[in-house]
Amino acid sequence: MEKPMRKVGKGAEPTKAELRFIYERLDRLNDGEILNEMQEDTEFPVREKPFIVRRRKEFDVARNVLIEQLARQVDPVLADLRRKHWETLQGVARQVVDCIDEMLGKSPEEAKAIRQATIEAVNDLHCRLLFDHLKAEFPDDFKGVDDLLDFFKLGSPGTDKIALVSERGAFMGACDVCRGWYEGEIQESGGKG
Repeated sequence: MEKPMRKVGKGAEPTKAELRFIYERLDRLNDGEILNEMQEDTEFPVREKPFIVRRRKEFDVARNVLIEQLARQVDPVLADLRRKHWETLQGVARQVVDCIDEMLGKSPEEAKAIRQATIEAVNDLHCRLLFDHLKAEFPDDFKGVDDLLDFFKLGSPGTDKIALVSERGAFMGACDVCRGWYEGEIQESGGKG
């Protein structure tokens, strides 16, 4: 039985199954062969060659982006920079947890002095970067928290989450430092910018 001809315009989006079918064949078949296979034993709508040409173009761009992203993830220089960055943030998270632990059972004056000493001791930039990561992973807990002063003013929200990342040592989201890696700002300069 012949498939009914159904007009499919540029605006008709392919399904995930149809895209998968096409993408799995792009490296081994030409456009005409893919179209022929689509029409045999599939429920996909009848398509024309320009449709496959567009899919091939999209696939090539997406593949190149993915290859570049994977290369950055496995690049030993970037991996070392990421490890060092996460160790720094883990250290800041530990300082915050230690401060909170130290304040327990202290008088308000003593707790204030401990908070102030921690705020002065912790690198402000590193603290902001830590809260960028925490807001990405736990947005409700760290809403409005950009630095330690905000954190303490808001009553130390998400303390358990800071304790978690201080133990885990891995961070979600991207701070300004991480975004530089993902956006390719750190080239083959060994991380010097």
